[in-house]
Amino acid sequence: MWKYDRQYTVPAEFKALYFLEASWYLVGVVSLFLDAKRKDFVEMTTHHLCTVLLLLLSFQQSHCRVGAVVWILHNLSDPFLQGTKLFMYLNAEPWSTLSFVVFMLVFMGTRLLYYPCVIYSCHFRGPGYFFNRDHSVPEHTLVGALTLLIPIHMYWFFLIIKVAERAIRGNIKDERSDSDDDDDHSSSKKKQ
Repeated sequence: MWKYDRQYTVPAEFKALYFLEASWYLVGVVSLFLDAKRKDFVEMTTHHLCTVLLLLLSFQQSHCRVGAVVWILHNLSDPFLQGTKLFMYLNAEPWSTLSFVVFMLVFMGTRLLYYPCVIYSCHFRGPGYFFNRDHSVPEHTLVGALTLLIPIHMYWFFLIIKVAERAIRGNIKDERSDSDDDDDHSSSKKKQ
C-alpha cells in the first residue's frame, strides 16, 4: 500500500469505479433524507458523508491505493447482508441464516479487525513514515475521517449481535427499524 508515496497516474477504469462509488454514497445520502428515518439515521448519514469525503479527498491527494483498500473492506460484507434479506423474503430459512452468519463474520473481520489495522498503517506507517515527512493537513483529515467510522462500525455490530440474539430466540426484526413504523406497516399490509 505504501510502496510509493502517491499514485499520481490512475487508470481510467479505476477512476471511473472510484467516482461511481462516490456517487453511490452521494445518492445514499439523498435517499436517507427521502426515506423513513431509522434509529441509526445519524450514524448512517455520518457514515455516508464521511465515505464521500474519504473517496474524494483520497483521490484528490493521490492516495487511491489506500482508498481502494478501505472501499473494498466496506463493501465485502454487503452481498451477504443483501443475500440474507433476499433469502428472508423468499422464506428460504437455512440459506438466510447461513448468509447472516457469513455477513456477521465478514463484517466483524473487515470492519472491526482489519480496518483499524489500515488506519494504524495510514497514521504510523503511511507516506510520512516511509518518505520521512510529516503528514499534510489533508492526510490528517483522511486519518481522522477513517477513525470516525470505527465507533459507527462498533454500533452497527452491536445491532447485528442483537439481531443474532433475536434470531436464536426466533424473533427476527431489523434492529434499526422503529417498532411503531413496523407495526403500522405490517397492519396496513394485513388490511390490504
